[in-house]
Amino acid sequence: MGRGYSNSRSKSARPTLRMKRQRSLSLQQLKASVPKTNTASRNLSAVRKSDAQTPTSGAKQKTSANRATTQQRDDKARVRSASTIRQKVAFMEKELEGELEPEERVTETIVKPDVMTKYKSAGRALDEVMDILAAACVPGATTKQLCDLGDEELLRRVRAMFSKAKDADGNRILRGLSYPTNVSVNQTLCNHAPLVEEEAVALRGGDVVKIHMGCHIDGYPVTAARTVFVPSDAIAATSPESSGGAIAARGQTRQLTQAASNAVEAARVALRGMIHLMQPGRLNADVTDFIHSVGNHFEVQGLEGVLSNRTKRWVPDGMECIITRRVTLEDPHQDVADCNIGANQVWTLDVAFTDHSSYKVAPVEGTATIYRRTEVEFQNDARLRSVHASLQEITEKHQCFPFSLKHLDNPLKARMAVAMLRKQNVIDPLPALKIKGERHITARFSATVAVSERRVTVLCGLPPAEPLVVPDEVRPPPLSDGIAAVLSEPLVFAERGGPQRKKARKEERNE
Repeated sequence: MGRGYSNSRSKSARPTLRMKRQRSLSLQQLKASVPKTNTASRNLSAVRKSDAQTPTSGAKQKTSANRATTQQRDDKARVRSASTIRQKVAFMEKELEGELEPEERVTETIVKPDVMTKYKSAGRALDEVMDILAAACVPGATTKQLCDLGDEELLRRVRAMFSKAKDADGNRILRGLSYPTNVSVNQTLCNHAPLVEEEAVALRGGDVVKIHMGCHIDGYPVTAARTVFVPSDAIAATSPESSGGAIAARGQTRQLTQAASNAVEAARVALRGMIHLMQPGRLNADVTDFIHSVGNHFEVQGLEGVLSNRTKRWVPDGMECIITRRVTLEDPHQDVADCNIGANQVWTLDVAFTDHSSYKVAPVEGTATIYRRTEVEFQNDARLRSVHASLQEITEKHQCFPFSLKHLDNPLKARMAVAMLRKQNVIDPLPALKIKGERHITARFSATVAVSERRVTVLCGLPPAEPLVVPDEVRPPPLSDGIAAVLSEPLVFAERGGPQRKKARKEERNE
């Protein structure tokens, strides 16, 4: 399969599963903000000088050039112009490379034991809550009840950790949610987190439920997602607060199809394979090719816009990423730049499939309850003091992580402030995403892993080792030899470099 990679990130105008931060400065503005150096002036002068030069090696070449037609001269000028533009853009990108995303300091990587401890502690708490929510997915339960339960349990566990730890300034380290709990059912893929019961969905037997949540300790984020089947033979005890829709849903059952069973199994197998492929030096395109092969084996479609990102402290979605599905044969194109997996990195792996014949997802209008702060500065106005107060609360409590209105002190006041902040692009909405057709479903699995020089450590979200339990008539097909070979690759790598390598790592940790 041709990769068709470009030198930029996804050019799609369609929504992605995890929204990207909008850069408020253009390339030209960033160029102006970088101090000019003599080297830059010399390089640009050399480029301009090369533009002015024309080949004049001899009289014979001059005669040949005079015989060229006007069209040929225009073509040559166009080629020289395009080449010059590429040279200038490449030079500017290299000069501004450090301005687009800050470099990760060694003290904030998993080389430091205390950083790894924070990642593991957050991941352990998330896995515990994920198990609680998976067991609570029974007929009659509503998505609002599950979202509230997930947020409460996860916050309670995370806030109990490192309660006395302080940062370099002597302040208590921040702990909280890096992604609000959202529970999406059947054709809905993600970001369904209703604020009231009237907007919630009541579960019924046979539904396909996607649970997604995240937390952080001292800015080190972990997220995970899991797909579960609602059991058909469970008896749900509906609480008095449940809506009438929840009561009506009891006794109804959704029929599980072969294609839906294959989609869930494809997502599970793909994520387990991605974990085994996360080795230092591996190209991100190789991981994308493996996901594509899994989809072909189970005859399901990988969804567009699903990205796996490298994460850092206070950066839940870095510039380096792995795309689930390339879209290069139709507009708008969706692709990412080549990158290699590196040692001492943390990645959030994400994969999603559907049993629909189309791979496209669309936002559900008017359903955004999750938002995220952008880098655009708010134009302060004396008449909008309440808006500024809400923005300050969002920035202090949630930093760069997505948040829900229910986590603010005054949700009603915050709802009015959000409308003003959205007009100025200070915050981005993260609407629910779904595919067309209520007969079809989406399946999603996500995990956070730490890649070191010697092994891959799953921090949270490890998918089940065995396929989900389904009736025999819709059991997925067995794995092919190629996919099974990837799943058998070790998570612990062979030692490279011997004693010198160990000495270098020891010196790096002591810095």
